[in-house]
Amino acid sequence: TTCDPIPSFTLMANSNGTASAWQWSSTDAFTDVLNASPGDSTAVLSPVVGGTYHVRASNEAGCSSTSSITINAPFAG
Repeated sequence: TTCDPIPSFTLMANSNGTASAWQWSSTDAFTDVLNASPGDSTAVLSPVVGGTYHVRASNEAGCSSTSSITINAPFAG
């Protein structure tokens, strides 16, 4: 546990093998992409900015699911 701001934070999603594409975004409309590629289920926040981050996982059949996580201070710098 840390109480000081951290320089970076990795967001990671897991679908237990059911998803083949991922999109991390800072908006629930998914207007930006934070992960390096659709096959990458992680996104690195650097610097760490507090807020809610959204992830959409989809498979080759076109099914998708979304979730979110909120990063609060003091972790945000």
